[in-house]
Amino acid sequence: MDNVEQPIRKLAYELWDRAGRPEGRSDEFWLQAAEAQLRLMIDHAPAAVAMFDRDMRYMNVSKRWMSDYSLKADIIGRSHYDVFPEIPESRREIHRRVLAGEVVHSEEVRFVRMSGYVQWLRWEARPWRMPSGEIGGIIIFTEDITKRKSAEEALKASEARYRAIVDSSGASIICIDERGIVHSVNPATKTILGYEADELLGANVSVIMPDDHASRHDGYLNAYLETGVGKIIGIGRELTARRKDGSMIDVELQIGEWRDDAGRRFFAGALRDISGRKRVEEELARTRRAESVGRLTAAFAHDFNNLLTVLAGNLELILQSTPDDRIRDLARPALEAAETGAFLNRRLLSLGRKRRTSVRPVNLNDRISETFGLIQRAVGQRISIQLDLAAELWPALADPAEIDSAVLNLVLNSRDAMPDGGEITIQTRNQRIEETLAPSRRGARARDFVCLVVADNGEGMTEQVLRRALEPFFTTKLEGNGAGLGLSAVDSFVKEAGGFVTIKSRPGAGTTVTLSLPRAAEAGTESHPTARSDDAPRGDGEVVLVVEDDDRVREVTLKRVEALGYVAEEARSAADARARLTAGGVDIVLSDIVMERAMDGVDLARWMSVNQPSVPIVLATAFPGGPGYAELRRSRGVFILIKPYSRKALAAALSRELSRVRAHRAETSLAKT
Repeated sequence: MDNVEQPIRKLAYELWDRAGRPEGRSDEFWLQAAEAQLRLMIDHAPAAVAMFDRDMRYMNVSKRWMSDYSLKADIIGRSHYDVFPEIPESRREIHRRVLAGEVVHSEEVRFVRMSGYVQWLRWEARPWRMPSGEIGGIIIFTEDITKRKSAEEALKASEARYRAIVDSSGASIICIDERGIVHSVNPATKTILGYEADELLGANVSVIMPDDHASRHDGYLNAYLETGVGKIIGIGRELTARRKDGSMIDVELQIGEWRDDAGRRFFAGALRDISGRKRVEEELARTRRAESVGRLTAAFAHDFNNLLTVLAGNLELILQSTPDDRIRDLARPALEAAETGAFLNRRLLSLGRKRRTSVRPVNLNDRISETFGLIQRAVGQRISIQLDLAAELWPALADPAEIDSAVLNLVLNSRDAMPDGGEITIQTRNQRIEETLAPSRRGARARDFVCLVVADNGEGMTEQVLRRALEPFFTTKLEGNGAGLGLSAVDSFVKEAGGFVTIKSRPGAGTTVTLSLPRAAEAGTESHPTARSDDAPRGDGEVVLVVEDDDRVREVTLKRVEALGYVAEEARSAADARARLTAGGVDIVLSDIVMERAMDGVDLARWMSVNQPSVPIVLATAFPGGPGYAELRRSRGVFILIKPYSRKALAAALSRELSRVRAHRAETSLAKT
């Protein structure tokens, strides 16, 4: 028997000797049987087994050892360190300790093979002794736990990915158990609900619910656990959540469910703050309603202005034709009422209709004076309004309708800041910003500006509110009432005109809003004549073609034109006007813009610019500013009369356009001679 087989044979002999020598068989037979049994035990052990002598040479190995380490059968007699040269020196020290009689084991060891393959092992090393008691070598038992470790590492990686996803989510993710107790929250919970993690952990999730839902939450949860029928779980819905400060926010909630290894049930809820989206949706719905109202208003505004035109025109004719002071005293306030109604209608259309801005020179004092009656009615009797209008105010560059809207917006904001009454001051002034001061003013440039100031002595704003006052959808109104679009719309319009907005306010000290608009050139400032004297310029028998599809308006307009000394002819449509103009003999055209036929007043003016360029045209409308109007003003300088117009405004428009054409003809004739 060679040295390699000696340890197993000696061990088998010892076992056989202890069990007693059986009779009827030779010692060799029983020795071989013991060896076979021992080999069977080693090869089928749950661990890989290797037996070494004192020099760490392989004496015997199990089949599992060979397979676990992908070894060949010729390792018997070879050094363990030759077979595995990657074994570190620290491991060799362990072998020396075992040869000294110590039993050493390790639960987890990372073993990198020469090929780069990584194995995870659990092992135990024990000394083995000869019958004499002397330590003959080492037996090592190993278990390959690479698969288990790979699974554990994959699980850790999965958990890390899950945690990264949860922690980076913009939604608040809260996990609760079957009793509704919070077990974990992610960082977004602080942002959305205002709670630190340790303030929610261990608490019932009902703390983030409105009172009516909080009191019923445990019942909802128990009903689901008993029946499996969920009203929210796996469905999702929009709810209201309570923040730490007690405020309510709109959230979108999705809930999932899972069980841990012990079978315990958990729920994860993802809450996404949709307050901003809800505000936008509400504002969009409000805008759509406003657009619907605007379309409906536009549908009858033309007819309404035509009615006012008929009333105002006939009242003017009455005033011109009767010397009876009693009748004149009755007609005059009626005419003023008709003109006031026309003004209110124009302002409401300007505020409610989406339109293109038309920046041009504007006299702010005139605009404020015209809108003052509307402003007074809007604020009510408990608030007084003081005007402080500069005497020599520069013209400003702005859209007149936007100015009206801005003044009304600012005044209404001031009214809302003074629920118990107060005083509003509307001021205009010139402003010159020097180069040295311009950088310190937000949005300001070194140039001349015209200021419109609205100041109140109301509640005022905190510094935090003041910083956000011009943001869209941020409302400065008391108790959050408001859409948050008034000041942002004013800021947008002023910036579009090339100016800037400044706000000064302190709690309890009122608010002052200043609109700084660019200074315009002195000539061409838009202003509407307000004088009511009867010295209107008169005609001298010139032929005026009145184009109007409304019979009542056309009839009174013909009479008003004739009363001014002109010869009035009529056309019921733009097509009729084209035929009459082609025939010749027309000195000037007075046409409504809005007509029901395919061709309107703007189309007629375009046709005339090509086919009748020498004949001037005056267009009448209740609401100027459309794209066609802007085009005509650029190309031909078409004059626009705002309906219902006064006798003097009509006379001035006709006289102005006829004079302009006469002057042009005279210049042309002089050039030819």
